[in-house]
Amino acid sequence: MKEQIREALDNATPGPWGWSVMEDSRHVIWDHTFFNRHIAEIVRGGVENEQREEDNAILIANSPTWLRWQNERIEQLEKALEHISNTYERELLDYPDTLEECVNVARQALGKEE
Repeated sequence: MKEQIREALDNATPGPWGWSVMEDSRHVIWDHTFFNRHIAEIVRGGVENEQREEDNAILIANSPTWLRWQNERIEQLEKALEHISNTYERELLDYPDTLEECVNVARQALGKEE
């Protein structure tokens, strides 16, 4: 999944993206870096959907930035897990079950169950 997200981000307009409400109530998503290039729009679906449309626009406009941030954190956690595993493996040879349990908990948190 991480690689799919990275590939999609690499292939998409990089962002940062923004959004605004037009006079006809459309929510327009646009790219700041490419002379306000139009990315997408959300057509108004009715008064009862107004807040949801705004929430959707916020989510869509921020998704490139948020997904990049999330991927960076996942990579940091993976490096930390690898470091912990390599560093403490020798020290915990007398407690192999503890080391294995710690590594498995971290892998589960990262969605990498073995």
